[in-house]
Amino acid sequence: MALIGNCTHTTYSDHKTETEVVTWVDSDETVHTETVPLKVANTQSYEGIYLVITQVDNFNNWAVGYSNKALIAYYKVYANQEARDLDNSDFLFEESIGLDNLDLDQPLYSQIYTQIKQVEGLGNLIDG
Repeated sequence: MALIGNCTHTTYSDHKTETEVVTWVDSDETVHTETVPLKVANTQSYEGIYLVITQVDNFNNWAVGYSNKALIAYYKVYANQEARDLDNSDFLFEESIGLDNLDLDQPLYSQIYTQIKQVEGLGNLIDG
């Protein structure tokens, strides 16, 4: 299974000259301020892409009175299926997604692809 169609992908880079002031509070409630480069959104549009899940990691943490289960899926986007078949290291971009609300009695990959389609810019993809 894969996802196919048109999508957009946004990355962020530092502005060369413009800055912004960022304030945060650390664990001991100390307030910090720092001047950092302004982040600039760079959005690229792609047509006819081929998106495949490349890896799923399962993280389970248990401690007294606490447990955490998390799945992370990694996926790559190729120009098309032929490009992926010719050279799987020649992809347009790769990302990961943290997964929640999975039903372990249902097919895992189908649920992951459904959640990937909810990622900004990937909503127009269809099962392929």
